[in-house]
Amino acid sequence: MNILIIGQNTKIAKLFSYFCDNIYMVVDSSVANFRVYQENTRYNPISTSTDVTKIKSVLKRANEINKWVEDYSIDVVFTNEKISMIAAKLSTLIYGNKVVLISTSHNSYAWINPFKVYCFTHLVNLCVDGYVALASFVKKKMLSYGYKEENILVLHNIIEPGLFERKHSYNINQSTLNLVYTASIYEGKGHHVLLGALNRLLDLEYDVHVDFIGEVLDHDYKRKLDDLINKHSLSDKVRFLGRLDNSKIRNMLCQYDIYVCPSLMEMSPYNVLEAKSAGLPIVATMVGGIPDIISDGVNGLLVTPNDSSSLFSALDKLAKNVSLRERIGITAFSEMTENAIIKHAHTLNTFIGKLLVRK
Repeated sequence: MNILIIGQNTKIAKLFSYFCDNIYMVVDSSVANFRVYQENTRYNPISTSTDVTKIKSVLKRANEINKWVEDYSIDVVFTNEKISMIAAKLSTLIYGNKVVLISTSHNSYAWINPFKVYCFTHLVNLCVDGYVALASFVKKKMLSYGYKEENILVLHNIIEPGLFERKHSYNINQSTLNLVYTASIYEGKGHHVLLGALNRLLDLEYDVHVDFIGEVLDHDYKRKLDDLINKHSLSDKVRFLGRLDNSKIRNMLCQYDIYVCPSLMEMSPYNVLEAKSAGLPIVATMVGGIPDIISDGVNGLLVTPNDSSSLFSALDKLAKNVSLRERIGITAFSEMTENAIIKHAHTLNTFIGKLLVRK
């Protein structure tokens, strides 16, 4: 089986490598991602200059897809964004390619607006043979708008084990509670919620420190965060470390006491999976696809989104209980195994096999 992946997605390429003969991936070298995964991922890169962010590129991309399908004897085309999904369908209509079309979407915020979800679901129904939902809430929404259950697979993101240094001690060194959050800085990521919880922890005379790792995407929001920090005199308790190289994050994450994800919406966040890989106790919001990878009280604590009080209570609970931190951290780490990836690959292979038969 030969697979064409359109849109940088090295982790789906990793899954395909378990059962595909050849994997081809269209790579936009201008896309910078400080958490790209390349380890042990087998694929042949294809370069293109087509701007797939604009609808006017659809026909050009359709012609490209037809060429790639013919040149590389492609059986399955897997698209990661809407324009290429449309182009792939157009390519089959124009050139009669008998390939299986599968798509996915990483944009969690696109699933908040019911009208947009309705339109996108019907577009998916017209364009692809199957859809990979990165979270169970996506499947529920698509089924509610009439998408066939047999054509959808829920498969959350996963990363291979051994990439991150593992946390071994769950004692709080020097009585300072060190928190960390790795995410680009804009309002939807909820940094302000964590600052609110931090302020309440300090009121209880905790010695607590927070590191935010990630580039600033919304400078107005960053200024609001700075105002909050100044208002509550938190400047010596908070650091913005900016965008760090992936290799550095992998070595430093285990040094923190608790990983916090106060995001207001997520699909299947890599940052939470990374924290699990490092064996960190995790506090995360109960939004989007996070409950698919975090079970409350088992491998993390789930809290109400946009609620500093709820976040504070969970952090307070973990800070006071070393055995709880250790149990949650070890459980989270134990789930990030090679067997978990193999199981994911088998599930994806079975799903594609059924689509090929129906094609």
